[in-house]
Order: sequence, then structure tokens, then C-alpha cells
Amino acid sequence: MKVKLIICFILGLLIACMFAICKQDPHQQAEIKILISILKDDNQPSDVRESAADELVTFGPAAVPALIDLIEENEPLVGHRAATLLGRLGPDAREAVPILVELLKNGDSMNCRQVGVLYAEGYQGEPKPGPSQLCVCDTASWALFYIGPNAADAVPELTKILREDERTRVRMNAAEALGGIGAASPDVVPALIQALQDESGNVPYTSAMALCDIGPEAVAAVPKLVALLNDDDSYVRYASIFALKDIGPEARDVVPAFIEALKDESLGVRRLAADALGALGPEAKDAIPALTEALNGDDDDVRQAAQEALDAIQKPDDGEK
Repeated sequence: MKVKLIICFILGLLIACMFAICKQDPHQQAEIKILISILKDDNQPSDVRESAADELVTFGPAAVPALIDLIEENEPLVGHRAATLLGRLGPDAREAVPILVELLKNGDSMNCRQVGVLYAEGYQGEPKPGPSQLCVCDTASWALFYIGPNAADAVPELTKILREDERTRVRMNAAEALGGIGAASPDVVPALIQALQDESGNVPYTSAMALCDIGPEAVAAVPKLVALLNDDDSYVRYASIFALKDIGPEARDVVPAFIEALKDESLGVRRLAADALGALGPEAKDAIPALTEALNGDDDDVRQAAQEALDAIQKPDDGEK
């Protein structure tokens, strides 16, 4: 046992040394420096900056310190580009989590309009602009989502933002980021469950979709999600069914709620309710009468979803002939 521990320790040191060498490789660092200068140069054509961004991503963790330095320059457009690349690096960008959290905390000091100008000039990166102008703090949330469980250290600040920030869009982005981090922290699911009761319909919608990203480990949210199937906002109802569907077999007790959702005034909700029942398979056998009735509806997509659900529920066991 001691020999194995010593071998593991030595291997760990070797891996750490390899990463250190990569970061200190003068040729690599020189190339990163050139690419960074292109990325921050607004006089460069957008396609040239995009090519530089794509090349930076290939350096993996070695590019992270330079991207952190870009964010620390406190220039909104440059910070947005850097945070976007950190998101594209995903788990490899763990080192950047503290600075991304700072962007979330101080986002309202950034110039959102400038980021809108970035897209007007033809920038094609992610995230795509939504109904309102993007802030750098929005991009930070997006990056944290893709860093995923490696961003678990950001959970305390994200949950605080979700509870207390006055900006609906920022609360939505915090919820989305928490969905990417998932069950890596025990505080994520309870925070999202609480956010399902947010006064803004957009926040419950985003929180439900975040619980959808987490999947079966979000089973504690089932009662609140079922309650939202009666929400006035059809988008919230839709997201709740989506989340319950992805929580999977753990949500089997919601069959009656799905049956009721087959009568929803929203076509999208009815269609997704049928899909969710089909995903439960034979365990949703109590829904057969309601799904059969749905076959007589006037929407082709709902009828198709109902038929596919019936096929899945009534599919014979492998042992049957």
C-alpha cells in the first residue's frame, strides 16, 4: 500500500511539473502573447479575432493566465472576449473562477452597451445576445456554466446573487451557472428550488432549466416543480415538465400531474407532457386513457407525441412474444 501511495505521489509531481513546464515554455508563451494582442485589438477584422480566439483555445490551461490578465484590464469588450474563451476552455479554466466571480459581483459597473456594439460589428462568439444588452457579468455566468463542477468554489457567491441581486437577468444567469456546476456542491439544488419561487417568471423558468441540467440528482425539487405546473406562465410550466422529465424515473410519482398537463392550453406543454409520459415507459400506464384521448386532438405534433408515448408505455417486455 505504501509503495502504491509513493508511486501515486511521484506521478502527481510529474504531472504538475509537466503543466508547469508547458506554462513556462517561452515559445508557447510568445505565441499566446501575439494571439492575445490580436484578440484585444478592435482594429482587427472580426474574423481575424475569431481565428486568434480559436487558436488560443488549443493551448488549453496554458492560455488561462493571459485571459485572466485581459479581464483585469477592466475593458468591457476585452473582458467579454476573455470570459467567452474561458467558457470555451471549460473545466481547464478552473484557475479563472475567482476572477469570473468578481465579474459577477461587479457587473453593474461595466458598460453593457459596449458589448452590444461588439455584436453589431459582427462578432459571432458565444453567448448570443438576448432580448437585452449583454453585460460582462452575463458572460462570466456563461463561462462558469461551462467550467462546470470545477467552478464549485463560486457557489456561495452565485447563490447569494440568486437570492439578492436586483437585476432579473443577472439572477437568471446565476441560476444557469449553478445548473452547470450541478451537484458538485450540496448547496446548488436547494438554492435553485428556492429560486423557483422568484417573483420574476424568467427566474423560475431559468431555475427549472438549470435543474433539468442537473438531472436525477435534483430529485428534491420534484414537489416544487409539480406545483409550477399550475403557474400562469406557460414557459414556466414547460420548463417544469422539462426538468421533471430529465430528473427521470425518480419523478415517477408525477404521472397524475403529467396527465393533467395533457389538457394544458399551451400546445408546447401538452406535447412535452406526452413526451415525458413516454419517457417513463410502462410506469406511466395510468396515462393510457388520457393519451388515447389526446390522439383525437387537433394538433399533429401533440397527436404524434401521444402515439409515441403510448407505444413506449405499451411496449412488451423483451421476454414477451
